[in-house]
Amino acid sequence: MFGFKAIFSGIFVELNYRIDVIVLGFFASDSVVGIYSLFSLAAEGTYNIFVLIKNLINPKISRLLSSGSFVEFQNLFYKFARYTYLFAIIVIPFIGLIFYGLISFLPDAAQLNENFGIAIILLSFILLISGFIPFEMSLTLSGKPGSQSFQAFLVALINLILNLILVPIYGAIGAAISTGMALAFGIIYIYYVLLFKLGIRFSFIFYRS
Repeated sequence: MFGFKAIFSGIFVELNYRIDVIVLGFFASDSVVGIYSLFSLAAEGTYNIFVLIKNLINPKISRLLSSGSFVEFQNLFYKFARYTYLFAIIVIPFIGLIFYGLISFLPDAAQLNENFGIAIILLSFILLISGFIPFEMSLTLSGKPGSQSFQAFLVALINLILNLILVPIYGAIGAAISTGMALAFGIIYIYYVLLFKLGIRFSFIFYRS
């Protein structure tokens, strides 16, 4: 039953990566979709840097949560979130600059440069939530795979709704904003469940009360 509940989380996460492109395809030209897909791919690659950190500390998170060592989990959270944000502040702008330089060598470079705001929006949202990404599987690791799957479903649903609202108005920029806001909501949901259902208390990320 645990695995059955957890599998839906992976399904909705993968679906969420494609919603913006799919919706954009209904309202924009192939050229715009292609440009957006390129920037989205770069953003997804950047996101996966923090997924790597998550994979490294997941075993420790699992041990702490399964044993009810919430104080130790909070200490781990403060430590990794703080340093992950510092890492992100340096690395994400650097990636953006490198990517901006590389697209100058691609065909239609002028059009890509003109639409680079899409990449900036996506990377900015990743920077915003970067400190929490290593802990995004905490619900499953705490024995609540159903809550994790529901979180992934809500993120995908909100992403779809926001895209349907914003893409017809703002095009690719709307798709980037929608996806970023959905990802941010997913982090807020995980924070809420850990805070109120597991009794884990967090203060502001850079200040520990």
